[in-house]
Amino acid sequence: MEKYYDLIKNNLINFDNLIIEKYASLKLNETEAMILIKINRLLQRDIKSISVKKLVKNMTINENDLANYLMRLIDFGFLKIDFEAQRELYSLDGTYQKLANLLYGEDNNQENKLKENRLVATTKKLEQGFNKVLSPIEVEIVRKWFYEFEYDYKDIEEFVNSAISSKNRGVKYIDRALVNRYSNKADEDMDALKDLWKDYHGKN
Repeated sequence: MEKYYDLIKNNLINFDNLIIEKYASLKLNETEAMILIKINRLLQRDIKSISVKKLVKNMTINENDLANYLMRLIDFGFLKIDFEAQRELYSLDGTYQKLANLLYGEDNNQENKLKENRLVATTKKLEQGFNKVLSPIEVEIVRKWFYEFEYDYKDIEEFVNSAISSKNRGVKYIDRALVNRYSNKADEDMDALKDLWKDYHGKN
């Protein structure tokens, strides 16, 4: 989530395009979106002290309307204004965070959809390969590969294909094979960590 926040704040993800695309999802109207775009452009030029008079220029609304919109943006956490030495210092950190949360949520949804599609495809492949309907226990085992243990899909495919080609092997065989592979990986990672620890203390 933090990576999105930094990318948006530093304009590595184009703020204007993102707001135009997502303002409705944030429950903003077009005018509020344009106000945020204008404020962000000023902040990108390192202009943090912004007056209503400066902001209203080239806009189709008057100062009173703009002030009302700004208050709404403040109330809903999109905008923060600090008053220092008779200056109004604007911050859009709340907007950047809301956009980051939105993108992070979309990523999670896409990842979950991908897992679900792969789970369905794997279950179907096993049932076709073994020429039988998987039992509830077998379905639960397969589900855990994706959602609990989060095995690499390539490893799952490898052992599924191996089991199907060997007619006498089933879901439990695949499960044992995956457990063994990931147990070995964990041991290898621990050995590498021990070696690194020895090297570090050997030099100090």
